[in-house]
Amino acid sequence: MNIVILAAGVSRRLHPLTATLPKTLLPVRDKAILEYICDAARKNDLTTITIVSGHGHATLEDFTDRYHATYPNMQLTLRHNEQFDTAGNVM
Repeated sequence: MNIVILAAGVSRRLHPLTATLPKTLLPVRDKAILEYICDAARKNDLTTITIVSGHGHATLEDFTDRYHATYPNMQLTLRHNEQFDTAGNVM
């Protein structure tokens, strides 16, 4: 089974917290929100995740690279939505 995570929005209501980070990478306790989601998927044998990115694409790319290096069986794919600021997560 595949998982799709919509993480392209700007999250203006959370500014200034999301000025440099996408909402899914904001820390909660000791981990980013996205890490909690990926960990839950991994623990339930869901190893294929597609993340639709926009705002903060480069930081999401860094996260997916680090996560995959730690858990090589996880297949994390980023799909960049270049129109994230106007079209939301519509691709």
